[in-house]
Amino acid sequence: MKTRTLLALLLAALGLQAGASLAEDRCRTLMAEGEKLRSDGLQPEDRRRGEDLIRQAKQACRLKGVSAEAMAEASLAAASLLPDQQSLDEIHSVIETLQFESPNSEILPKAMIELANVYFQLDRLEEGRQLAHQSLEERERIFGTDSREYIRGLAILGVFLATSDGGGPIRPNLEDGYRYVREGARRARELFGTGDPTTVSNLIHYRSVLDEMGRHDEAKALDEQILPYLDNIDEGW
Repeated sequence: MKTRTLLALLLAALGLQAGASLAEDRCRTLMAEGEKLRSDGLQPEDRRRGEDLIRQAKQACRLKGVSAEAMAEASLAAASLLPDQQSLDEIHSVIETLQFESPNSEILPKAMIELANVYFQLDRLEEGRQLAHQSLEERERIFGTDSREYIRGLAILGVFLATSDGGGPIRPNLEDGYRYVREGARRARELFGTGDPTTVSNLIHYRSVLDEMGRHDEAKALDEQILPYLDNIDEGW
């Protein structure tokens, strides 16, 4: 009897694991399809279908046993559909889960930038900038300062710092923003070369900050390093 009971428990556990694995596969598949439709869809109905698939992915990831990373990716994608207090709460929860269960997950700094982006969309710039700083620190800790993730993060932080709230009390920190985007562009060219997706994206960020500073001639001078490679833009956080 004891052997049968142990066997039954083992089979049940394997069944749960298999169910979680299938749910995670479904979650990731739905999310990939949804993200593609949302970003590439030419028609509004295609983009709406993409958003529906992302919501389905989030539901599929709620089964017990699905990895924290898969749940985080689905929650971040769903939260980005509507930047509101619920989205903030969900991303905060994602970050806390990752810090506890997967502190070295590559999704952790991405989640922090997603949260910073939601703060910015809600005109809470100072909180967004703090998260952008934390994201860069996590990129350094997890990937190192020569990594693509860290160098991408330099330029992203620079843009966050250089952004204003449209005439509100929070003013852009153009000098610090310039320092980060310039370093991000320099390091990307040095390590990855001209035309690389991260290099192109960082140069675009660099150009935008130069324009914000009124340094339009310097901004325009970067076009020859950007325009031939626009198909190579790195759109990731």
